[in-house]
Amino acid sequence: MDIEESVKSKKLSPKQYELLEQCKKYYNLDENEQILEVLQRNTASYYIPRFIRGLLFILIFLILRYLILYDWIEKSSIIIGIANWLLLIWSIYYIISLSVGVPFIHGHIYIITTKRIILIRKFLGILYREIEYKRITDLVLHQSFFGRYFNFGNLMPVTAGIEMGTMRMGMYSIEGIQDVFRIRVVVISQIQRIQEFLLEKFHPNKNSKKPDENSSLIYDSTNDSTNNDSTNDLISETSDSKKDSIQ
Repeated sequence: MDIEESVKSKKLSPKQYELLEQCKKYYNLDENEQILEVLQRNTASYYIPRFIRGLLFILIFLILRYLILYDWIEKSSIIIGIANWLLLIWSIYYIISLSVGVPFIHGHIYIITTKRIILIRKFLGILYREIEYKRITDLVLHQSFFGRYFNFGNLMPVTAGIEMGTMRMGMYSIEGIQDVFRIRVVVISQIQRIQEFLLEKFHPNKNSKKPDENSSLIYDSTNDSTNNDSTNDLISETSDSKKDSIQ
C-alpha cells in the first residue's frame, strides 16, 4: 500500500511524513494496513544520561585526585600518569558520544500501524524489527527520573522467546519516545482489537436462544395438578391389582 493512501485516515505532521519517506524502502504495508503513529527518539533521552554520567565521572575524579588520594598520588609519578590517561580517555569517549548523538538519534524511527510495530535503527548499520500485535504477550513501560521530568520513556513489546535484560530491552524496545503513556494506550488498543478479532474468528458465538429466566421461575399449577392426578390414578390401579391377586 502507498504511504499517501495509508495516512489518509490519520493526519500526520510534515516531520512524520518526512520520516516515512526516509525509511519507506525498508518496509511494505499490507493491504488495508494504516499508519497510526510515526515516532523518533527524543533528543533529551540521549544527551541527559550521558551528560549526568560525565559530570559524575569528573566529580569523582576530582574528589579522588585532589582530596582523598592527593598526598599518595603526588608521591608516585606512575599513578599520576595513570590518572591523567584515564581522564584523557574518558574525555575522548565523552566528546565522541556527544558529537555523534544527533545522527544516532535521527536513525531511531518507530512506526505504529493497525497491524504491527516497526522498529528501524540506522547508524553504522541497520537494525530492523517488526512485531505483530497478535504475538505480543506483555508491554513493559520504563520511565526514569529525568524521563518523568522531560516526558520521555521506553516501551518494550515482549514476545515469546525474548530474553529480559538491560541490553535486550534496549535493542528491542521503542526507546526514548515522547508521550510514552499516550503511545502505550495506542498500542494496547490495537492489541485488544486484534485479540477480539481472533476470538470471533476462531471461537464464533453460537446463535442459540437462551432460556427465559423469568419463565423458568413461574409456577405452573395446571401441570402440577395434572401430574398429581396421574400419580393418584397409578396408585389406585396398583392397589386394585394387589387386591385381585390376593383374592
